Amino acid sequence: MSKIHQMIPKRIDYELNRRVIRPFLDNSHMWWMGFDTNNSKKLNNWNIFINTNILSTALLAVDNSTVRNQVITKSIQSADKFLNSYPNDGGCDEGPRYWEMAGGVLIEFLQLLTASTDNHLNWSSNELIHNIGSYIYKMHIDHNRFVNFADASPFLTPDPTKVLKYGTVFNDNVMKEFASYLYHLSKKDKFLLSSRDLHSFVNKLLSHEILNTITPKAPQMAESWLPDLQVITLRSHEGSAKGLFLGAKAGTNGIYIKLNLIHYEKKLLT
Repeated sequence: MSKIHQMIPKRIDYELNRRVIRPFLDNSHMWWMGFDTNNSKKLNNWNIFINTNILSTALLAVDNSTVRNQVITKSIQSADKFLNSYPNDGGCDEGPRYWEMAGGVLIEFLQLLTASTDNHLNWSSNELIHNIGSYIYKMHIDHNRFVNFADASPFLTPDPTKVLKYGTVFNDNVMKEFASYLYHLSKKDKFLLSSRDLHSFVNKLLSHEILNTITPKAPQMAESWLPDLQVITLRSHEGSAKGLFLGAKAGTNGIYIKLNLIHYEKKLLT
């Protein structure tokens, strides 16, 4: 772009610093960061989604090593609060569709950190992160049908590249095969065209050939039980969609009880 006009890259750097880097470093009160102890709002996918994008911006566009390290440090501290909010079973209380923007983005954040340290970081022994990844296939019924609860749709095709990243980090063949299953499910000839942004396109471009060489397979477990999330799945035949399938959820995701109570109170008043 500098060949078009030398001010274009300078203006981009200026705006990234003004709109992204400085607001992130100069403020800690925004609820999604997790630093404000007076804010009782529960952290959700906003945290890891924003931190991942800010970390990516710092690694790609910030030349000042002091500022870049400040962004990396603060994004790690904030993302750690998101990870600490997860239950041990790795369940996403907003449902499978939101996994792609929560656990699915978490693995991208961790891989950015790994790449920036020349692969000196290793997450393969972290059971919680592994559970966050495996959650997505535990909620799978068949084809593009998933156990839906909270505000999640029953029909979706999670991003295969994010599932593959978990399979790669944890050397988990089940997740690799499930990633290939999703890849073929998403009609691999249209795989790259389904990218929503440049970041997604690059991820898909890099994983396209790998996913094509892995045997596609959905685990379709006979039973999965997430005690913290209070979700259970049962099927008659493991590894198959034949027979009966049961998906059940106890409790709530902490949102709809409040809404229902407000609705009930209004009915009583009228």
